[in-house]
Amino acid sequence: MYKILIKIPFSRASQKSHKFSLFNAEKQAGKTLLTKHFFHKNDSANQNSHHLFQENNSNTKESPIFAKQKKHSIMQDLQKINYRLQTADEIPQALNQADCPWQDIAHCNWPEKFPYQPKVAFRIAYIDDALLLHYRVEEERIMALAEDNGPIWTDSCVECFISPAEDGYYYNIEANCIGNMLIGCGQSRHDRERGDKEVRNRVLRWSSLGREPLGERPHDAPWELALLIPFSCFFKHQIDSLDGRHIRANFYKCGDGLSKPHYLSWQPINTEKPDFHRPEFFGTLYCK
Repeated sequence: MYKILIKIPFSRASQKSHKFSLFNAEKQAGKTLLTKHFFHKNDSANQNSHHLFQENNSNTKESPIFAKQKKHSIMQDLQKINYRLQTADEIPQALNQADCPWQDIAHCNWPEKFPYQPKVAFRIAYIDDALLLHYRVEEERIMALAEDNGPIWTDSCVECFISPAEDGYYYNIEANCIGNMLIGCGQSRHDRERGDKEVRNRVLRWSSLGREPLGERPHDAPWELALLIPFSCFFKHQIDSLDGRHIRANFYKCGDGLSKPHYLSWQPINTEKPDFHRPEFFGTLYCK
């Protein structure tokens, strides 16, 4: 059982500009009920194939939420919350009760080659010994064929790249829409070390789509994914607490193997081709 302490939340400036609707899963009486929420509509791991392409396009469209903020200037408070958790499907309700704000994954950094832009948002918090992640996605088609530690990025995939210490190492935590995942660590795309099955099995996972494989198919409703990631999953580090730390991160949505490949990010990436292994473009989370 996990215990969680409510402290100062993220800035809520981005919440006021939200315009498009997704759905919020709340666990009540053992059932998941759907409740409307509103989000802003955007204007515009290893050596994975989706992280590096040969097409050239340096144009980057910034989401209005972050349009006035420059590279390296993004800092958000990372909320510590107090809630008793036994399973990952309780994460949406815990974050609702803590009023944890949503963030858009809305930067379409290479629009000329990859213009398709699903509607994607995430929220993140932490407890004494784990991170809590909740994604929500609206996309035209979904797919989930990769198994744990497989080519997750080819499916309907969400990713968290995070550097918990100031030593140059960062983790790529990638999960498809049914919760199959991989965890890698290194200082660049070329030296990734994969976490083993024991590390992956520590992560509690919940998907609104269930856990069975899905061939590519149309999908006209939002899907959600919640992850409880113990600090012990950061297998190259010994992390006892995040209190008071500054950690750097970026969050992504991709789908290399889908009919419409796409590559979206939370913080903008100023490169000529899709490349998520770029920690110089990470934002900063301050753990309150």
